[in-house]
Amino acid sequence: MNISLTTTYAIKAMLHIVRVEKDNYIKGAEIAEKQKIPKIYLFKVMNNLQLAGIVKSKRGAQGGYFLAKKADQITLLDIFRATDSSLTPSICLLGNKDCGGITECNLHNAWAKANEEINDILNGFTLKMLKERKNLNEFGLNEKVNISK
Repeated sequence: MNISLTTTYAIKAMLHIVRVEKDNYIKGAEIAEKQKIPKIYLFKVMNNLQLAGIVKSKRGAQGGYFLAKKADQITLLDIFRATDSSLTPSICLLGNKDCGGITECNLHNAWAKANEEINDILNGFTLKMLKERKNLNEFGLNEKVNISK
């Protein structure tokens, strides 16, 4: 499975915000610098997260970004959806032009089931869990997840 650069940056930015735990807004420049995300790209990512109701933003000297919800209420699936990452192929894996609806290919139902299970897994991981690195071993991810602080 390939995760888009936009989604990767969104996850890194969200984990940075939740780990800092300030009572005030966290500056975009700080997130960009610490997470090695180009500023222009970060602002696009954060705009998507804001439109999805995941973060709040404030302009000005005291401005920046803040979680719009508690960390235990924001899931990886929320972040994937906010950044328009789709785990569903946009074309038929077997090359059928009319796959879906009435004329499904042989892989259609299998892929739909796999996609449902992936969504369930992503929905099961909250920012709070990832911050605390809870339950990552359940999926063998502790060794594979390396998000900069």
